[in-house]
Amino acid sequence: MLGRGATSVVYLAEKTGSGKRYAVKVSICDREKLRREAFLLQKFSYPGIPCAVELLESGTKSFLVMEAVNGKSIGQRMRKGERFSSREILKTGIALSGILCYLHAQNPPVFYRDLKPDNVMITERGEIYLVDFGATRGYAAPEQYNGKCDARSDLYALGALLAAMAKHAKKRQKRGLWRVMEKCMQKKPEERYASAREVKKALRRLERKQKGRKTLRIFAVFAFLTGGAAAVASRMPWGQFPAADEWEEQGD
Repeated sequence: MLGRGATSVVYLAEKTGSGKRYAVKVSICDREKLRREAFLLQKFSYPGIPCAVELLESGTKSFLVMEAVNGKSIGQRMRKGERFSSREILKTGIALSGILCYLHAQNPPVFYRDLKPDNVMITERGEIYLVDFGATRGYAAPEQYNGKCDARSDLYALGALLAAMAKHAKKRQKRGLWRVMEKCMQKKPEERYASAREVKKALRRLERKQKGRKTLRIFAVFAFLTGGAAAVASRMPWGQFPAADEWEEQGD
């Protein structure tokens, strides 16, 4: 068994002869919910969303056969005490905001409504998948409990998920990332980002800054090793370089 929810159980199955593995979701008490999920997944074609292979029904049971995702959920890793790198948190945020862009662009738009650590899988190769389109309450935005939901509700949950990862990070995260998370999680929907595309752009900027800081550190080491330290040191107190946060603020 891979997992269990309030209305379904997910098993890992292997196709006889081919050896290919699939995730099979079996309804416990809400067949219509599983049918809706199958209908959605069969429409989607996007990296990070598992493909639905087939919906089977027998007696009182429904079986949704899906692409198996070989990895662990963020929730599983948190419960095991694993720590996330800054790069992994940014990569997760960028991947999920891309998936939300795709869902929100559907006609009519699809609002995921259940973005939480247990529904995000990371494979051994670092691929990020959003699973379980059954839409139950998780890291939900305040307005969802009043029966309201739009694209910005998913953005609230994305900010909450990234904040949870940041609290389980290997080191303290930069101010820029916390600003993005805080804007996603504003209580009033109109004070959040207007779209998942805006969130993705903000996270992409932080990713470029992160790569820039790494390049800067490499340059500094190279300069000292090759005798170029004098040119660098002439612009600042001897032996001192700006802290990473200072470079980040200059980049803003």
